[in-house]
Amino acid sequence: DFKDLAITLGGPEKPVLIKYGVFIQSIVDFVIIAFVLFLVLKAMLTLKARFEKEKEAAAPPAPSPSEIYLKEIRDALVKK
Repeated sequence: DFKDLAITLGGPEKPVLIKYGVFIQSIVDFVIIAFVLFLVLKAMLTLKARFEKEKEAAAPPAPSPSEIYLKEIRDALVKK
């Protein structure tokens, strides 16, 4: 805990404290929270990418409109 760190300025009758420990503690807290948030978001994005790959692999691509028209023409020619 860095909150008690301070520099005393001035004389003994009117001391002035500069509490730099509070600033250091805030920086440490921010870094810890940012790192945890980074790890959570990284895990979520990894899982999302994995599920999207599985979804793409499971569903075959739909035929293009030109392929559909060509199949209809082929079927019409076979019937003649």
